[in-house]
Amino acid sequence: MDYIAQAFTGGFGALSTSPQQLVRRISELADSLQVQAVIMGWSTDRTLYQAALEELHRRGMQGYLWMPVFSEMSSVVQGIPAVDYDGNRHRSAHVSEEEDFTFVCPSNPQNIEHVKEIYSSYFAGLGFDGVFLDKIRYSSFGNGFKPAIGCFCEQCRARYEHEGVDLTELRRYMAQEDKQFLLPFAFENGRYLFADNFINKLFKVRSDIITKSVAELSGWFKEQGLQVGLDVYAPVFAYYVGQDILSLSQHADFIKPMIYRVTDAPAGIPYEQQSMQRELRANGCEPGDVLGRLWKTDDLCSEQSLTAQLEALKGAHCKIYSGFEINAKPGICRTDVEYIRRTVQTLQNAGAARAVLSWDILSDTCGHIELLSKLEQGEGV
Repeated sequence: MDYIAQAFTGGFGALSTSPQQLVRRISELADSLQVQAVIMGWSTDRTLYQAALEELHRRGMQGYLWMPVFSEMSSVVQGIPAVDYDGNRHRSAHVSEEEDFTFVCPSNPQNIEHVKEIYSSYFAGLGFDGVFLDKIRYSSFGNGFKPAIGCFCEQCRARYEHEGVDLTELRRYMAQEDKQFLLPFAFENGRYLFADNFINKLFKVRSDIITKSVAELSGWFKEQGLQVGLDVYAPVFAYYVGQDILSLSQHADFIKPMIYRVTDAPAGIPYEQQSMQRELRANGCEPGDVLGRLWKTDDLCSEQSLTAQLEALKGAHCKIYSGFEINAKPGICRTDVEYIRRTVQTLQNAGAARAVLSWDILSDTCGHIELLSKLEQGEGV
């Protein structure tokens, strides 16, 4: 199995590394593992990428620009905010100083143009082989219950009403004390199915909005001669944040599901599971173990769950490269040797040819790169 690696260089307008550090880490990684590409971003310091891309291309590797789409923009542009069904702006999920997690409307053309403008202003002409689009979703339950239902600004309301989802009716649903209708009864073709037809339609339109915007951006980047990778939630939670992975896969060269099993931060399965349970229970919906039953596991963070989620994506129209945590962050990401070893074995047993070392090779990897190198060489660890 070979790899793609991710390197977080700082947010827009910030810088958390240097060209020398980035090049050195790329060289060390390439000397140890079969790494085909590095995803870098999203600091706007061009000198970082000039040096890194020169080193990558010298070694026959590719460089992707890591670029958030519907979040993290506030330091460079003022986006049109996402609003909940009561007309209030979505609040942020406060977890890390490095990331914002405040989401803008995914359907507003101005927000889509902002992504193109940021690329053109800061990153065009550097020689990237592709872009890696992140934050292509709605707020999750980590942002709160109402934000997790989606964006209902004027632009989005028009789209919903065109598809037969009336905002007044939605508010009536959300005013009910019993909201068990928010729990799915099945998972099919990458989507959860809900017994209530109105809720089923709501979730379908939500995902269609995300897919349409991603398709436009993907087409634009491909016109610039770039390959397109997508960062998505683990399948157990993706549809709840508006990501229909199989539909999205029609507009990408590869997709990386963030199957983060030891991360207590947005996109991590422990964090999203706890947030979902907390917010649903506080708003009239007892989740029980409905997701565990649908995925036939008593632990969504288990190797069994990882295998089931990869199996669910076999119908994708592009390559699927599972992402797993390679770095450790105190209080957020609890990687260790056993986790790395078991994850690699599970991926190999599932027939994975490639995986993504997530989400930051520039932070503390606790010797995990050395472990991966030994595993690659067939050494028992």
